[in-house]
Amino acid sequence: MGEALTDITKLDALIAAGSQSGGSELANYQLFIIGLCEALGLDRPNMAQEQNDRNDYIFERRVDFKHPDGSRTAGRIDCYRRAASSSKPSNPASARLQRLMRANCS
Repeated sequence: MGEALTDITKLDALIAAGSQSGGSELANYQLFIIGLCEALGLDRPNMAQEQNDRNDYIFERRVDFKHPDGSRTAGRIDCYRRAASSSKPSNPASARLQRLMRANCS
């Protein structure tokens, strides 16, 4: 995939929709992530596969959390992408993204 281009119009529409929704995070987060991917020109998450080790970029990935005492707890990650980490946005749309995140996560 080449360099992604941010569509400011789509990003502004997503910010407006998120700000006005008033709905719960649980009910809206997948639509939010898909809209954000589209606005940023990125691929959206894939359909989950039966074999968990093939789920490189999906919603609700099954994981085992390892604890210091050696025990494990089953859990899920809302939106998982293998070998990705989260970081603070540093593109021209950064302020819009931060407003959108605050609107959707409060």
